[in-house]
Amino acid sequence: MTDCSSSDDRSTLLWLMASNLVPLCGLVFFDWRADETLLVYWIGVTTTIVFYSGLVLFAAREPTLDGRDRGVRAVPVPGISSRSGWVQPVEWLPPINYWNVQFVLWPLLLGMLFWLPSGTIFIDFLNPDPILVRGSPVDDYIGVVSAAASVETVAAGLGVAALQAISEAWEFVSRRQYEAVSALDLAEIPSRIGLYWFTATICTFVILILTWPFVGRFDPTTITEARVLVCFLGLKLTLDWSLVQIRRGNGPSRLLQWLTLGWTGPVHRTE
Repeated sequence: MTDCSSSDDRSTLLWLMASNLVPLCGLVFFDWRADETLLVYWIGVTTTIVFYSGLVLFAAREPTLDGRDRGVRAVPVPGISSRSGWVQPVEWLPPINYWNVQFVLWPLLLGMLFWLPSGTIFIDFLNPDPILVRGSPVDDYIGVVSAAASVETVAAGLGVAALQAISEAWEFVSRRQYEAVSALDLAEIPSRIGLYWFTATICTFVILILTWPFVGRFDPTTITEARVLVCFLGLKLTLDWSLVQIRRGNGPSRLLQWLTLGWTGPVHRTE
């Protein structure tokens, strides 16, 4: 894959910035709480993990098996994974390799395992009425999410996530990026997204603690909301931009490498 032009990079970056700033309009125009706004982003990241897990199906390049693939596990699907060949359900999508199906479930589960607790902790940072444990972690988890959920925020989250997924899918298909990656390349991305947010949550918590002596004299609720939202938006924009670069054959940002414990992106690339 080749690098895109500078103008294309700028257009993509502007689109990512705009799409990430749109949910903030809810704070200004619809009187959303900060945790309600963050739920919109929460839905978007969840969709991103599902989206990249689905892209595994369309990878067209044969993988180069080596020691670096040990983190990608196959979960065979009876009657499908053992088949050879391709199937194309609709003309406007690339064909699906039956062999790729076995690499969809593991990255999806691993990505969600990291992301769902981490993303919910971010929401809980902004909850004006902290949810106390009422018997089980599941109850606590449901309480945090449901407290921030409303028809408006869920609809906005799904809408923003759909627009971003359509934009990314269009680039993936129109640029024929699926031809330059293998299923193993793409299968690692969802789990790395989850790991990124897991370590980012820890780092954000440390930042909140270290900066508290400097902001504690001000309105604690407002300052905490601002710090969490700024951290989250910076992290999400960094992730979104890195995913664009990865799809185009480049490496992720340095921050993404640090927070994913040294991941440098897909290792199977065209020359």
